[in-house]
Amino acid sequence: MPENATPEKYDVNTEAGEKAIEEINANIERIGVLIREGAEGEKLTALEEETEGIISALSGKTSIAAKTECRDKLRQTKEEAAKAAPAAEVVQVHTGTIAAKTWDQYEGTTELVNLGAEKVAEGINAHVKVSNLAKEIAAITFDLALRIPNKADRPDILLDSDPAKKGARAIYDKALPLFDDNYDNAKALKSLIRSAQDFRSDVRAEWLRSLDGDGETAAERRAIVAAVLEDKPDDEKASEWVAKAYGTTTTGQGEAKRLAYHEKKKRLEAGNTSKELESGESEETTTPDERITKLTDRLVKDITSGKPEDFENASEETKEAIREKLEKASKALKLMIAATL
Repeated sequence: MPENATPEKYDVNTEAGEKAIEEINANIERIGVLIREGAEGEKLTALEEETEGIISALSGKTSIAAKTECRDKLRQTKEEAAKAAPAAEVVQVHTGTIAAKTWDQYEGTTELVNLGAEKVAEGINAHVKVSNLAKEIAAITFDLALRIPNKADRPDILLDSDPAKKGARAIYDKALPLFDDNYDNAKALKSLIRSAQDFRSDVRAEWLRSLDGDGETAAERRAIVAAVLEDKPDDEKASEWVAKAYGTTTTGQGEAKRLAYHEKKKRLEAGNTSKELESGESEETTTPDERITKLTDRLVKDITSGKPEDFENASEETKEAIREKLEKASKALKLMIAATL
């Protein structure tokens, strides 16, 4: 601060004012040096406060412009010095990527894997029917997957995530030491794994349909997928909404196959009944003469409708397959012909 100057005010039009501005400029230069050297703390703060105090004490005509010029210079100096300052040293505490959680790091999964392994071993040792054991293992695997999040941070009911897949596999790995290593057991385990995989979609579908229930279990299960149900319309079933969100259905693959089988059986039965009703007769009410006459007429009609050039122009693979079938038919025809002699 200039000697013999009034500490409160420095008229910029006087010698004291000029000395004050010189001191401001000197301080600004010093502040820049300290920042470039990486200085921090009380020393730098005190110098900045002192400089601002002198700037604020400038007075007289044109003092406003002088204050603005000094403050702009201080700000610019600090910004430029900060760019040139050495970067703070970062202490490395870890290198590489953050490891993802494994299946056994989720609550309850270890217990489920151990339970599944025990069930597998007990079933193989007791020669339990594979289909009965497979659905039980599929249910345990699904429960395991519910506790593991998928990429969208939702319960992995589709068993898509790596932890869920490895957790499912761990059931069988942990079961291996619990039964004898022989051909029959290895074959049974292979069949069980395949069957359990087939049952997964059925177990999932049953679980989804249970979301529509009124009981305590349904409420607990809806809580598991609460985030998925947040935007569900009032007129939409919880099961259907969740199934759509995951891109699946409320009918399992096994269930769909069984339904299709029964529907086909019904259609075939209805078709046979209709034919019998239309003709007014069944196989039991016709004579051998009537049956072989109808069969022969049908065979001759079908055979004569075939075109030799189609057989000639077919692929070698198809020719080979058709030739086997025709040879079987030829043997059957020869037996029929022989029976007429």
